[in-house]
Amino acid sequence: MRKIKLLSLLLFSFLLLQSCQKEASFNDDNNQQNFTVDANGNLSLSSDADGAFYAIKQLLYDSYSGNTNDEFQYAMAWFGSPTSMKDGGDVTVNTFPVDFIAGVNYYVYVGFDDLYPTNTVAWTASGNSGNSIQPINHSDNTTFPQGGYFTLPAKINISNSFTLNYTATTGNVAGIVYEVIGNKGSKRKAVAGNSSSVTFSAAELQEVAFPTDQIGFIVMPVSYTTATYNGKKYYFVKQTEHMRETETL
Repeated sequence: MRKIKLLSLLLFSFLLLQSCQKEASFNDDNNQQNFTVDANGNLSLSSDADGAFYAIKQLLYDSYSGNTNDEFQYAMAWFGSPTSMKDGGDVTVNTFPVDFIAGVNYYVYVGFDDLYPTNTVAWTASGNSGNSIQPINHSDNTTFPQGGYFTLPAKINISNSFTLNYTATTGNVAGIVYEVIGNKGSKRKAVAGNSSSVTFSAAELQEVAFPTDQIGFIVMPVSYTTATYNGKKYYFVKQTEHMRETETL
């Protein structure tokens, strides 16, 4: 039985909507800067984005070291710009309708493990001529980000730093985002490229968690491709989130 509920149904989907101070860059095949990451671990898309589509797998493990997990799968999308999102018409992912959130002009679908049975993610958008958005039909066949699996000790002494080791990311991973969460708050970090560990200082652990309490960690590899339709550039992002909790000393 899961004892700790910090991470239950938490959607950790850095949606790359912010304009952030650059610390590291994520480049595409043409060596053009498209992702940036700031000191707070926020990822941002380049200003050349006319929209983005997100396929997200979230694995919430039942214990600090076991393999049993609940898998949730999400789809999200937006058109226009992060500061001025637009209605792009009806959107589907693998034939599932993605709900349009009126007022914020954002699309979201929340499901279980039936949305992405394979790596293929087929997106459609009917378009909206009033917003100069033409129909889109795109199939992203790249693999979901690999690596990021980890286990935790039964207890973590937050008076000391803690290094989280995980299975190394490989292949098309553009970067990795981390979060540590406690009942005092949360702390994010991010790195470009592939990696296999991250270290949180004692100060960072104590910033988010109390002693003799609960603490959660998330490792999220991110990959993306781009495509241009009718002169507009769209990002097709894939994220795999590994989420696990333990106790503090």
